[in-house]
Amino acid sequence: CEQEYATAHKTGAAAIREVHANAIVGADGSQIGNPAYTLPGLGLWAPYPDMLDNVYTRSFSPADAIRCNWWGGYVAARKLGAQPLWEQVLTGGVNGSIYFCMSGTEGLFSADASLADFFMEKQLPGIREISERHGPLLKRCPVKKMGLGILFSMASQHALTLDARFATQNSSVDALLRYCEAEGISAYFYTEKQARQGVLEKDGVRMLFMPQVLCLADSTAKSLEAYVNAGGTLVADIQTGIRNERAALRPAGVLDQLFGIKQNPAGQPKKADLKATLWDAQVDWPLLTVDAGTVCADGTAFANCEGMPACIQKQTGKGKAVFLNFSISKAISDKLADQNTRAAMRRLFAESGVSSGIVPPPGVKLTWFSGDGFESLGCIVTADGDQTKPLALEKSRHVYDVRNGRYLGQTATVTPAECGGRNALLSFFDKPVPELKMDCVGQGRRGDAVEMKIGLNGDAARPLLVKAMQPGGAEEIGMRIAIPASKSAVSVKLPFALNAPQGEWRIEVTDLATGIKSSAAIKIEGSAQ
Repeated sequence: CEQEYATAHKTGAAAIREVHANAIVGADGSQIGNPAYTLPGLGLWAPYPDMLDNVYTRSFSPADAIRCNWWGGYVAARKLGAQPLWEQVLTGGVNGSIYFCMSGTEGLFSADASLADFFMEKQLPGIREISERHGPLLKRCPVKKMGLGILFSMASQHALTLDARFATQNSSVDALLRYCEAEGISAYFYTEKQARQGVLEKDGVRMLFMPQVLCLADSTAKSLEAYVNAGGTLVADIQTGIRNERAALRPAGVLDQLFGIKQNPAGQPKKADLKATLWDAQVDWPLLTVDAGTVCADGTAFANCEGMPACIQKQTGKGKAVFLNFSISKAISDKLADQNTRAAMRRLFAESGVSSGIVPPPGVKLTWFSGDGFESLGCIVTADGDQTKPLALEKSRHVYDVRNGRYLGQTATVTPAECGGRNALLSFFDKPVPELKMDCVGQGRRGDAVEMKIGLNGDAARPLLVKAMQPGGAEEIGMRIAIPASKSAVSVKLPFALNAPQGEWRIEVTDLATGIKSSAAIKIEGSAQ
């Protein structure tokens, strides 16, 4: 069914492109099905806002695909203003947004069909700010790959409908993703096929999680063994590889030797509390479902749970394999606010070289984006967070407050309250960014196309936004120009209409990577000769 669902979308997309070769085709408001089947080859996907679907779309969609969420037209969204869109954009969930309009009493329009007051006052200003400056920047900057991968197995998701004694569908990964979001660590999913093709090594994945991957092909197991031998860290939890790729039970787990364990494919679930020192932190995880049928072979148990091995590790080649005899996502699901749990997980990640470079205060969500020669950081302070608590960077860098267009200097500390408050966007460079150099003719006439050269200089490629402001101060929207990221000088032509207002126009150029604006004046006189 999942294959047919994916094929239906791709067949429909191909038919539409026969009529319109440049059409961007996909679906909206739909379940993804098997994302590894559905998303490749489609130019658009717009599910309802969901953290798991957002990670699926950024992992499996083409690099240039539009990833959107629905939002905005429901009564419950009115009091939130543009906050839903801020959160989707600054967390890397989307690179576009679809505003959903409902008619009647719930929707975007008043009874006289004018735009509703709540939209004009609370939502439109935020939408314009995001779509004008932050959206175009982050659309060009993918969520940073930080060395953390999660093995995606749709077969295992189906197998969990056969046996949910140890975990259930999606719950096996949900809390793990929420932990990553709270720590500012971005995760990407990888398929078994990608693991066999060497994509893990190509992407620099230093740590690969296998949450409830019950089903695994023999060929994938061999690739994962090679991955660990080459220096990777493989972390798996309960019942790993006890079924083949078609969900048939094996006599033993296909990766048991790699982890230094022996699993009983039948499984013996038993409730137990884990109170132990894990990665230098004391954790207290109650009522875990442990598999009493799993024992150590030549692996080392560094934590036990009421006499049963809970955490087992084995060095293999240059890397290591860590087996957790319980669902890691279940263990941390109710403990995300517990600082000991956060410290233990942070150390586990750091030992493999995976770190966000910042330890976020409680209630702060951070997302790193990769630009060409710079990095950007989306910062969301939740209702429970404190905007006045500073963020301590791993090292001192040249920092720009993009929302306010300010250079903060070379610093290792940034405070959200000073950089946009609840929704902040920062950019980091290895050295200060040179100011834009604007060279244009000081005057022109109606009907002229006035040329202007903009010098960027520097080592980073930054996108620009050019706006033409009339003598009265209002923007001439039709003359707005978006310039793709560039490191060198660019040239633009500003076409002035035959009926353009006469007088001094101000040409404003915004460096979207820093938020800093530069301007030049052009005096426009009577009609062209």
